[in-house]
Amino acid sequence: MRSWDPNLVTWGLALGMVISFAGGFFLGKSEAFLKRLLSAFLLILACASGIGMLFSTGVVGGCRSNAPDLRIAEYEDARAFVLGAYLSELRPGGKILVITGHLPENKDFKESQLNSFKKGLSAETAVAAVELLEMKKHKKGWIVLADSSNAKRFDELIGMHPECEIIVSFVGLPYKPRNMDYWNSGSSSDRIFAVLDGYIRPLGGLIKEGKISAAVSPMPYWTYDPLLPDDPVERFKQRYILITPDDAEEAASRFHGLLSFD
Repeated sequence: MRSWDPNLVTWGLALGMVISFAGGFFLGKSEAFLKRLLSAFLLILACASGIGMLFSTGVVGGCRSNAPDLRIAEYEDARAFVLGAYLSELRPGGKILVITGHLPENKDFKESQLNSFKKGLSAETAVAAVELLEMKKHKKGWIVLADSSNAKRFDELIGMHPECEIIVSFVGLPYKPRNMDYWNSGSSSDRIFAVLDGYIRPLGGLIKEGKISAAVSPMPYWTYDPLLPDDPVERFKQRYILITPDDAEEAASRFHGLLSFD
């Protein structure tokens, strides 16, 4: 199922509102009953288009339900599978360092996604090492990196595995990601860095510069499909986008606010 294009939806509604309002205003001057009736209909349609614009721009409501997403695990596994397949094509036979995380009470955090990631890899590409970072629960219920999982800690984990040509973070990057020494190290130009999950807005510059080769983001606008596709690639297409250096600017233009290039 194709996702909404927020720009087309908004412009379409705006155009419909202007035309409906102009038509309603013009016909409202007529004394003929049918024209006045049509005028009232067009003015109602203009109001409906205006309300639709509020929803399409996110001013009111949103594109997602507040109800629990009972299928989120299947979609997250598909996300991991697709990234694994993409990295296998990008660097066939590469050794991978996966940086994932765990809550203090749950050492198996993201274990299912790791297994799905491995399923997406080609036969010659393999996960050579897995390192854990400490996570914590945000006061709003989100799971985020703990204070100890900072730029220095990321650099330490990467430095422990010089044999790994591909580095994948399952938990995003630390606050102020450019503080990581890794980006300025000589080895970064020969390695692939990818981000599976986490807040990617501040990563726009790193992606555009090619320092991050791939990052997965939830699609800001997606349509719920009651039928869960068996194919993980089709599941991925319903809810996520894969951003690369080649299309970072296009993605930022299509989805306003998705990436910052500061």
